[in-house]
Amino acid sequence: MSMRIANTAAGGSGLRLIDALRSNGFRQLWYASWAWYHARWMETMVLGWAVLVLTDSPWLVSLVGFFRMASMPVLGMVAGIVADRLDRRRVAIAAQVVNVLSLSALLALTAAGVAEFWHIAMVTLAMGVAWTFDFPARRSVITDLVGAPRVANAMSLDMAAMNGAKMIGPIVGGVLLTATGLPGAIGALLALYLVGFVFLVKTKFPPRQARPASEPVPAMLSQGFRFVARNQALVGVMLVTIVANMFLFPFVLMVPVFAKDVLHVGPALMGVLAAADGLGSLLGAMYLASRGNAGNPGRVFLFGTSIAMAMVLAFALSPYYSLSLLILFLEGLAVASFGTMQSTIVLLATPPEMRGRIMGVLMMAIGAGPVGTLLTGAMAEAWGAPRAIAIDAIAALALMGVVFFLAPVLRRAKA
Repeated sequence: MSMRIANTAAGGSGLRLIDALRSNGFRQLWYASWAWYHARWMETMVLGWAVLVLTDSPWLVSLVGFFRMASMPVLGMVAGIVADRLDRRRVAIAAQVVNVLSLSALLALTAAGVAEFWHIAMVTLAMGVAWTFDFPARRSVITDLVGAPRVANAMSLDMAAMNGAKMIGPIVGGVLLTATGLPGAIGALLALYLVGFVFLVKTKFPPRQARPASEPVPAMLSQGFRFVARNQALVGVMLVTIVANMFLFPFVLMVPVFAKDVLHVGPALMGVLAAADGLGSLLGAMYLASRGNAGNPGRVFLFGTSIAMAMVLAFALSPYYSLSLLILFLEGLAVASFGTMQSTIVLLATPPEMRGRIMGVLMMAIGAGPVGTLLTGAMAEAWGAPRAIAIDAIAALALMGVVFFLAPVLRRAKA
């Protein structure tokens, strides 16, 4: 079956680097996302380090990552239906209210000196549920805000914001942990979520291009899955997403363990190590944004993700801090193609009335992450973090070879 992506040739070749930011609505949403992404990447390092100091257990570090993503496979499709049927702006606002309240509670506990592992785990779970509902509501509106010809540019800019946060957030988190301790770092996280909330409230979500027919929830669920199953390109995207989230991305949660136990550095240099990945991802996303709509998004998606997996394998084998910095920078360059092209292909291959549901299916694929996180944590506890990440990377590369054969149309499709 051929890849069904909307024709975006008109104006695509002349897109400039920040073309999508001409849309006021997308610009406000981009500012909000910029703040949230910084908070999210700071949170990964700050809470990971806090749990490691509290428990000295790589398994419990990975368990916090599990709680952050546990709701995705369970609620992802429900969140997609909510995004299709309800006011997307209100859904996004409600999600951010949950984030603000959760971090406020954790800040009070840490300031009082009574925070324990289970407090961090429960707050992380609540914020993960909020993210599950926020993602399809916020992503599904992007095409309405910028128009189909600018979707790839918009997603590249969104990924640039995320990847800039991957660079800056861990450094700031490490510095704050060193200078102010855990309460100061969590206070900064809360401030960033509040900034994002203000920009979100200012964002005007346009009317839907189309609404789904009023049908029972089981029928809507079935339609979403059937639509994906009939489109080989979407099947390929979902398979790569499952593989990457299960075997590629768990290494991020292990960065504090590598920093402390393998490379023997403190929280500040841990932040710099994590930032190398972010710097590479930022440059990669900005390059993709400057190209406008990639001529073959599927090929960029597949090969970029595979190169990132090879770099993670090299990181697992590196005993030197400076070499690890370089490897994570190169990994970041390659992985930028994953986040940018993943949502670009999904949005362009999906009709307006189904975007929320297909984003919900994507959330379920991302939900493979908790399984990978627990598996990686268990292996790291038993055999050490380097061996666990090496096994993950080898498995990821092997499975990508399978995807190449199962979804050949993804390599050939044009945007």
